Amino acid sequence: MAKLIAEFDWSKTSLGSRDAWPHELTTIVDFMLRAPRPIVILWGQEGILIYNDYYADFAGNRHPQLLGMPVLPAWPEAADLNSTVLDRCYIRGEALNYTEQHLKLNRDGQPDDLWVDLSYSPITNSAGLPLGVFALVVEVTSRVKG
Repeated sequence: MAKLIAEFDWSKTSLGSRDAWPHELTTIVDFMLRAPRPIVILWGQEGILIYNDYYADFAGNRHPQLLGMPVLPAWPEAADLNSTVLDRCYIRGEALNYTEQHLKLNRDGQPDDLWVDLSYSPITNSAGLPLGVFALVVEVTSRVKG
């Protein structure tokens, strides 16, 4: 994913050219790429998606098209959840945690029932202004279905 992120034309998104990204974004992306769990960053008010290899696996056939997309059109079947995430984390600055959250996502061409543990944290600058959302996404379908 590091190479794909580096080669992506971010100027076509609201993030602009990668060399103009704020320090906070480059730092959190570097951290995310080294993390051994599925992580996605929702940057800015639109929640532009930037994610690591583990999240790419989670996304299935929706990867790599999800990279650089705003979260609501990227995952329309989860738009209600993601709207709540943007409101609570990005706008209000709150953290959110969901355990065994049921979702029906179209990752591989058809709707698929799955369960995930989700942890969302706001990303802010030094003045406390919102910049984005850090999301840890762990599929737990096998644990739930037993």
